[in-house]
Parts: sequence; C-alpha cells; structure tokens
Amino acid sequence: MPREEYIRYRSFDGSEMTAFTATPETGYNAAVIVIHEIFGITEFIRNVARRLASQGYLALAPNLYSRRTDLLTEQNIMTVMRRFWSLPPERRTDINAIKEFMNSLTPQEREIVNELVINRESTEERMINDIVSTYNYIKDTYKPRNRNNWVLHGRWISLRGNDQGADRRRGDILRKKPKAT
Repeated sequence: MPREEYIRYRSFDGSEMTAFTATPETGYNAAVIVIHEIFGITEFIRNVARRLASQGYLALAPNLYSRRTDLLTEQNIMTVMRRFWSLPPERRTDINAIKEFMNSLTPQEREIVNELVINRESTEERMINDIVSTYNYIKDTYKPRNRNNWVLHGRWISLRGNDQGADRRRGDILRKKPKAT
C-alpha cells in the first residue's frame, strides 16, 4: 500500500504550493508528476497517483490552483462549467450570449471565468512555471535515482523543447519511461 500525504513547498515566485503525493513502500527509481484537469486535485487524480505508486513510481500531483484554493474548488468550477454548457452550442460563440452569461454570474463565478478562460494564457504560463518548480522540488528533495527519465501524466500540459515521444491526445504524456533497476 503506497504512503499518501499532502505536502507544501515553494514555487518559482515564492508562493506556497500544495501537492498530493503517493510513495511506494519499496522505494522508487523515478518520479511522475501528475497534472490535474480543470477541476483540480480530485479523487480521480489521487487514484492515478496511487496507481502509479503501486507500480513503483514516486507520484506527486501539484495543486496548480494553490494560490486560490478558496475560489478554485472542484465544486465552484463545476458550477460555472455546468452553467456555461447549458447554453445551446450555437450561443456559446455569440458575443451577446456570452455577455448575458457573464452578467448572470456572481462575482465569485466571474472570477473563476476570468482566471480559467479570459486570462487563460497567463494562468497557463504560471502553471507551467509551477510544474517546473515541482520538478525541481522533486529532484532536490526526493532525489530519484533515475533523474533523466521522467513521466508526466496529464491532459492539457504543453511540453516545451524536445517533444520527441510526446502524446498530446487525451491520456498520458510520456517523455521517457524509467529503466528497471
């Protein structure tokens, strides 16, 4: 049974990050950074980390919403998304329908839309920097023996640099698989 815990560490800008970790009982050679979907650290994401730990990986799922845990909760995001998806498909691109939709939201719901949709580019840039900080944190703190082989699991991550071997479709994004020791 993997050991589970929530941890805290500092990100690139000094902000505190939280993450769910699952560590195998038998030790590990490689680490996996589990990237959550739009809803944050859900039971699904925790189960992915648990499964990876049961296969011998150190699995760490950073909460990329750590700066706004009061606002960016699974329930809050789901509420806004349900309301948006209740619009007929042809109205989702209609500027007047979008204005109506935004005016119908509470101030808290508008903040969620601003963070995840309107300001998406800057939010994703910050998230990428948080992922890099997570990588460095794992490397410096957990010191996996096999540092050259990393696996990222997620649905939206944009890999930069050499994307050789990356699969951006729904599911896993793999760089290199760890070698058995």
